[in-house]
Amino acid sequence: MYPLDRAGDPRPVRIIRSVDRSVDGDWPKDHPYFEFLAEGLSYLRIEPEDKLMYAMLEPLGIVPGRPFRPGGRTRAILARAA
Repeated sequence: MYPLDRAGDPRPVRIIRSVDRSVDGDWPKDHPYFEFLAEGLSYLRIEPEDKLMYAMLEPLGIVPGRPFRPGGRTRAILARAA
């Protein structure tokens, strides 16, 4: 297993197996989903082809590089949407 940018690099990648712990690979199904989304997207570089998607998230307060702090009205809307 290796990242695609290391294709052809013979050094192995260490894989950590977690046998004794459960892993929750699911995302929240209620309003914290939007916090989860904002946090996850904050680490990504905006590619030109993704600008339209980010533009659609901006009215929700999800903007890369800015903290996600929805106001009361927005939080209520997101709770209903979730």
